[in-house]
Amino acid sequence: MVTFFTGAWVIFLGLLDVSSEQGENLRQAHERQVERINTQVSIAGTEVSLSAGRCGTLQVDTLVVNSGDVPIVDFSRVDLLLSYINNGSRTSVRLTYVSEAPLAGQWTVQSITPDNSNVNVLDPKERATFRLRPDPLPQTGSVGTVLIATPQGTTDSAYVEFDYARSNDCRFLHNNPTPPTGDTDSQADLSMDEIAPTAVTLYNFDQDGDANPGRTITKGSVGAGETDLGKYQNWRTGVLAEPLTLSGTVAVDLWSAISGYALNKDGILTIFFRDYDGLTYTEIGQGTFYDIDWQAGVSDFVRKAILIPDFDYTVPVGNQLEIKIIVGAIASPAMWFAYDTDTYESLVNLSYVEPSFSTLFYMHNNPTAPTGDTDTQSPLAMNTTIPTATTLYNYDQDLDSDAGRRLLKTTKGLTETNLSKHQAWRTGALGSDLMIDGDVKLDLWASSIDFAQGKREAVTAYLRDFNGSTYTEIAHDSVYAEDWQDGSGAWVQGAIFIPEVSYMVLAGNELELFMVLENNAQSGIWLAYDTADYPMVLKIP
Repeated sequence: MVTFFTGAWVIFLGLLDVSSEQGENLRQAHERQVERINTQVSIAGTEVSLSAGRCGTLQVDTLVVNSGDVPIVDFSRVDLLLSYINNGSRTSVRLTYVSEAPLAGQWTVQSITPDNSNVNVLDPKERATFRLRPDPLPQTGSVGTVLIATPQGTTDSAYVEFDYARSNDCRFLHNNPTPPTGDTDSQADLSMDEIAPTAVTLYNFDQDGDANPGRTITKGSVGAGETDLGKYQNWRTGVLAEPLTLSGTVAVDLWSAISGYALNKDGILTIFFRDYDGLTYTEIGQGTFYDIDWQAGVSDFVRKAILIPDFDYTVPVGNQLEIKIIVGAIASPAMWFAYDTDTYESLVNLSYVEPSFSTLFYMHNNPTAPTGDTDTQSPLAMNTTIPTATTLYNYDQDLDSDAGRRLLKTTKGLTETNLSKHQAWRTGALGSDLMIDGDVKLDLWASSIDFAQGKREAVTAYLRDFNGSTYTEIAHDSVYAEDWQDGSGAWVQGAIFIPEVSYMVLAGNELELFMVLENNAQSGIWLAYDTADYPMVLKIP
């Protein structure tokens, strides 16, 4: 009997455990079902575009609304799938989530609005823009679908119309072979064409010179005629089957670094455009990249962009367009260059179209409109009022007797407080948030002092967020010329191009433009602004 009752008791406890486990499983299943019912997402729209001012970065912005009651916290557990036509056949791809800017085959959360309660969480009733980069590229004019699936298994889908076209004539810089499959020796006369790079790995493109990835170019070049392959790199189109016209502004994007990713070092490189007929060259134009701190704290390749204006030339049939880069004599000993990978798309945009700007801030003197000469003042006002004055007065009569504003050289950058060596402008407290998202451009008028010929000048403009007591640097860039006047005896129009800024200046804060003349300049400069003829203007996308 003892044995019988003991066995019965054990069986009873076992059944009790099974029943308890089944009950827990049923409870969890019920909770999952409730959570699934309460989790709802809907796609409110899709937009296909090429990233502003760029060439070939196709992106699909998908507006997603959390229409349920459960927040979406972990985006890495959200699935995004695209189905579309590629090369005539249906392709379906699952994109990989990343928290930074997406590469081909990836997606990210571009923004959440209003995002007030839980930052970076898609709470109920909030809307998010998911940015997708398809890989391979969809066929232009085709229709596809995008599908989103949450961790709870709820889904929604929408049609996507891939109605896009590359309006820009972009030539990507390649190695040989392309796509790269391994390290190579240095090679002259590499190719540039309209095929965007697809390689993932940046190989060593001059293994005969060093063991570093990319291409090393040392300073000391004699210029466009340099023949030492260690001191230049060039790329050419194929032999042209039809004329190639360069008109207006050409944009160049280059990925580069100071050798060893050394920080706080000057970087300077010049790019030449040439028409090559198989025997001789005709120089078409040139531009120079410059930065007093090339790396800006980044131990990696950094992207620099430059706008080169005033092209008016046609390369004839049978010739080739060539670009050639050298490292300037005042730079650090050597620079590294990266190209021909999906991450490092170095390119030339032969038909650059300036993006649309939502806000134009004009630089003014005090008072404005100017009515006479004034002493030096900083900061001054910048606002959306277009200058109307017809006379350029002397804005620093306490320093000189010349029209405009004089700047002398400095080594201090943003820490410069001497009024003869910096000039700042501010918006005043903003009435609403100011989102800066894209390429920023500063148009300026300047000259070497006394319009002196043959003087090297380097002007840097910093954007800062000022909250009334402290500053946050947003971005900076420079304009450089070996001979600023280039034969002109008058004011010269220049431009500082700050690519791909992404920053929000909050309501109540002020946006500041802070300008200095770098110590590598050979003289001082004069600045002109706040007149109808010489408007200095900051263009915000």
